[in-house]
This record gives sequence, structure tokens and C-alpha cells, in this order.
Amino acid sequence: MRKAGVIFIVLLFFFFLILRKGPPSFVSRANTEYTKNFSIEKFNTVKIGMTEEQVLAILGEPMYRYTDDKIQLSYSGTKNSLSDFTGWESIRVYLNNEHIVVGVASNIFFN
Repeated sequence: MRKAGVIFIVLLFFFFLILRKGPPSFVSRANTEYTKNFSIEKFNTVKIGMTEEQVLAILGEPMYRYTDDKIQLSYSGTKNSLSDFTGWESIRVYLNNEHIVVGVASNIFFN
């Protein structure tokens, strides 16, 4: 009985650790497709105030470009159907109407 209690506590610890920090990156990025020359190291060099030309020089052409109240450059997408039980990472750079970076985002989504 004591062994089962220890196993339960260890499993409970890992459960709360995952809730607090999220799942490991290899799980959360399993269904993510990135642009050809993308790397997280390059993405981390993009800063607010840069021009679109500077971003394109660093990251290359985006996979998708969305325009609403801001311009969004997306550098990732899903490999498979969203019905798969896997996660994917959304990588975006947000530009204002003057084509200046006003935000960057890296979000993990799970279905």
C-alpha cells in the first residue's frame, strides 16, 4: 500500500507540473509546420519597433499574411487535421499600418 501511495504522489506532482508549465515542447509542437528558414532563435531577435523589411530579412516570407486592424505575419501552421489530438504552435508577428512591429506572439494550442 505504501508503494501505491508514493506512486500516486509522484503522478500527482507531474500532473500539477504540467498544469503549471504546460506540456513538454515535443508534445505541443508535434503538429506544427514552420516556414522554411524559421528558427526560434531567429524569432527571438524580432523586437517591437522593427520594420517589416527587417523582420523579412530575419525570418523570410511568412506562411500566411492576415490583414484586419493589424497586419499579422504567420510563420507556422498545422501539419494535419485539427481533429488530431496533438498540439501546435502559432508564431506571429504583428505590424501596424506603417509596417512597424507592434507585437510578437508564440502560442501553443491543443485540440
